[in-house]
Amino acid sequence: MKREELEKIVKQDLPGHRLASTAEPTDNVETHKNPESSTPEIDAILDRVDWGNDGGAANGPVKAGLIAGDESLDDSIALVVPEAPADSLARKNRPKAQVFSARKKTIIGSQG
Repeated sequence: MKREELEKIVKQDLPGHRLASTAEPTDNVETHKNPESSTPEIDAILDRVDWGNDGGAANGPVKAGLIAGDESLDDSIALVVPEAPADSLARKNRPKAQVFSARKKTIIGSQG
C-alpha cells in the first residue's frame, strides 16, 4: 500500500496518531540482518511446497501477487506513533506496529 493510503487509514482509525517516519530511531535494534549462508533462496523453498493435486495452480496468486510484490494484494505493516507524546520515554509513546488491510482499507491488527 502507498504511504498516502496508510496515512488516510491512520487518520480515520487512530485519531491522534501518525505514521512514523523512516528516519525516526527505534530501539537501536539491528533490523536488516543478512541471511545465513546456508539459507536457501525463496524460489527453492517454494518449489518444495506441495501445492495440491492440481499441478500447482493453487500457488498462482501467491507467487504472482503476494510474493512477487503486487501492492494491490498485499496487507502492510507500518509503525504508528502519537502525534503529541507527553513523555518520549514512556512505553505507550514508542512506535507500535499496525497491520493494514489492502482490501478492507482499515487496521486489522496491532502490537500490544
